[in-house]
Amino acid sequence: MTTQTAIDYLQLFNTRREYFRLLLNLSRKQASCIHDEHYHDLVDILSQKQRILGSLDELSKTRHRHIQEWTMAREQLDPKMRAACEDCLAESESLLADLLSEETSSTTHLTTRRDKTRKQLLAVSQGSHVHAAYHNTESPSDSTSIHLDVNQ
Repeated sequence: MTTQTAIDYLQLFNTRREYFRLLLNLSRKQASCIHDEHYHDLVDILSQKQRILGSLDELSKTRHRHIQEWTMAREQLDPKMRAACEDCLAESESLLADLLSEETSSTTHLTTRRDKTRKQLLAVSQGSHVHAAYHNTESPSDSTSIHLDVNQ
């Protein structure tokens, strides 16, 4: 296998690994924003993540052939180059596992916060209904009340 092809694989895997590293860093910033309730910063982080995911998708589309050929081509690579590629892939897998963990944690945290907010809104809503019902039963202008003047 030519040195250029080996470099192409290593370059491809290094680029993908860097995208995964960037996504993991952004995911950690996202978790911090969620924890600190800085939701206005969260939109910017999500936008950055979307751009990186778009770049990663484009890389996968344009280098699809290389990715598919890797399993066959790896045996033909120089052992040092193959080891460098495999190390890069292993680190990428580790970054992806960490990224998945961060994303799952953020999702769980947001879901818990959403459910808590829903319960609070329900309690406030029920409280206002009780208040309105109580207020309506004591209202002198209630249209279902009958007013009798016993002094006549």
